Amino acid sequence: GETTVAPQMLYMMNSRFVRERAEALVDGLTSNINTGLDDVIRAMYESTLNRHPTKEELHTAIDFLDRYGATVENLDKRLLKEKSGDWWKKEGYSQLVRHQENLVAYHRSSGIELNGVDQRLEFSANDALNRARNQLTVECWLKPEDVRTHMMIVGRDGVGGRYWKLGLYERKIGGEKRNVVFSQIFAKELGEERILVEPQFVVPLGKWTHLVLTYDGAHRKLYLNGQMVDEIEASGRVPVGTTPLTIGATAYGSEWFRGAVDHVAIYESALHAKTIAKHYRGFLKATGNNFNTPDWLALRALSQSLFCMNEFIYVD
Repeated sequence: GETTVAPQMLYMMNSRFVRERAEALVDGLTSNINTGLDDVIRAMYESTLNRHPTKEELHTAIDFLDRYGATVENLDKRLLKEKSGDWWKKEGYSQLVRHQENLVAYHRSSGIELNGVDQRLEFSANDALNRARNQLTVECWLKPEDVRTHMMIVGRDGVGGRYWKLGLYERKIGGEKRNVVFSQIFAKELGEERILVEPQFVVPLGKWTHLVLTYDGAHRKLYLNGQMVDEIEASGRVPVGTTPLTIGATAYGSEWFRGAVDHVAIYESALHAKTIAKHYRGFLKATGNNFNTPDWLALRALSQSLFCMNEFIYVD
């Protein structure tokens, strides 16, 4: 007899489209930093095979991830850099942001290093910015070059009114002074200032970090490098008015940021976790820094293997 199973599986194991779907599934399932590995595997089985894994399959999957990750860890990191697709070469990360729905402001500052003394970027308030009051997303990339008591990354905080901002505080973690992210919306019902002195909130020096604050009318969330690190319930309207949007300091002229801030985007909606993960990975691809961690690569391999088991393609 003849069978098409072998060539089908061979195709799916080497298909770029299947690999991209596997990546999308992993990004979606790992967008919450607090999700445990067992839960990720169970969700992966549910998405691809429409059932829970057996205890044996769960143990086998965990063992596979451990062994795969250990193998990847020993490879030359140069082998882990994936070539970006033609879309990224032609369009770039900025086009990904500009094509996103509900974008009300987008500012690039490539190559600008703020000195932390008297430099900031300022953009006048307008009707578009003020539309972001029932829902809000603030997205940016930052690369600090100093640890300071208080630095503002981006926000609307000035004489005309105090609305919201993202910034860094100096805090000690493990006996070392580090930059820790804080977010602030100047409304009691929206949670006001949020800062947690924990390792997942640390922004390293000299490296690009992706930071996103979202508010959807019921929940306020904070994401670092594509993963949610904080969430609270909140309701009400985001304050708006005549205060300009500033990058690198408040409109008052305080909380000076030393380093680079780029791709600042404001939306009048709350970006979904999958979209945030897509933006994070998109920037890495566009800038040629697409180094994937061994754990992420292991999960992608498991995801793609599950597709091959069922001989169909997961599309989300």
